[in-house]
Amino acid sequence: MLLGQVLEEVTGQPVAEAITHRAMAPAGMVDSGFLRLDKAHPDVAIGYIPRESGQPWRTNVFSTPVVGGGDGGACATAGDVDRFLRAIASGELLGEETSALMRTRHVPVADDFWMGYGLFLRGDGSIGHGGGDPGVETMSRHWPDRDLTFVVLCNEEDTLGPVWDLLVAAAAA
Repeated sequence: MLLGQVLEEVTGQPVAEAITHRAMAPAGMVDSGFLRLDKAHPDVAIGYIPRESGQPWRTNVFSTPVVGGGDGGACATAGDVDRFLRAIASGELLGEETSALMRTRHVPVADDFWMGYGLFLRGDGSIGHGGGDPGVETMSRHWPDRDLTFVVLCNEEDTLGPVWDLLVAAAAA
């Protein structure tokens, strides 16, 4: 949130507009953006809150902001996430110096896992990111040296893990 406030102050634009014009568009993310979630969009899945035993499905419509902001909430396609990670890895989006700084290990998280600036970094050379809100989860990982990217987008919580584990195991094989 704080970084979003700084971005608004520096650019003089709302955070969603600044991110769209300064990051998404230059990275070629033509099918992504900060969509109003109180409107129907033909290619956007509805997020679902985990059900309690015997209860009906509930959407996340009242659990997330109508439009995302500095703390997230953009809608993105798997293809656009791939384009973004490739633009960061190549230095094409932010220049080589800033991209290298983003890909520098700043904080250890676990064995063979660090945080860069806005990126997850792994010892195998991959970069990625993930996140979620009520009713949605996502994880992405890009191996620049292998020209390989995984992007998993889920419209329900607690479903990403098993799929992600299978993909990572396949990549390691």
